[in-house]
Amino acid sequence: GGTGSLALCREAQRVWKWAIAKQAHIQAIHIAGADNVRADFLSHITSAPIELALSHVALSPLFHRWGVPHIDMFATHLNTKLPRFCSRAGIGPGSLGDAFQHRWQEGLIYAFPPLQLLNRVMSKILADNPHMILIAPYWPRQAWFPMLEARSRGDWVRLPARPDLL
Repeated sequence: GGTGSLALCREAQRVWKWAIAKQAHIQAIHIAGADNVRADFLSHITSAPIELALSHVALSPLFHRWGVPHIDMFATHLNTKLPRFCSRAGIGPGSLGDAFQHRWQEGLIYAFPPLQLLNRVMSKILADNPHMILIAPYWPRQAWFPMLEARSRGDWVRLPARPDLL
């Protein structure tokens, strides 16, 4: 492996040399972002401009078809599509809090969650039975997909591959 950051590479080398000198055992483990929401959110703050968000050009036909939702459930102040929004961990200017702490039952809502949160989103959908526009990949082999099909009203839209989609 490697890194695109010279500063992080140097820091990793410094930690490695320290561990050798102290005969310390270092083990890297992965904690899924869905299980470590606050740290995962904070790790993305500096890269917020690359958070996934549909462009207004791509989203406008969806809102025209189904209506304009009253809240964007997974956004930042930089990429929200609606005046009211929740963020992944309830952090950030203007955020109404953590999306999972709200009841998803008040009117039409919009959600384009990070892919790693789709299982958790499906659990929330099963619990709250919301009226929503959900942006999710068409991945029939994923564990969450049968639940999505069962809860869907059957009005699916495939988003076209276009350079201004995100």
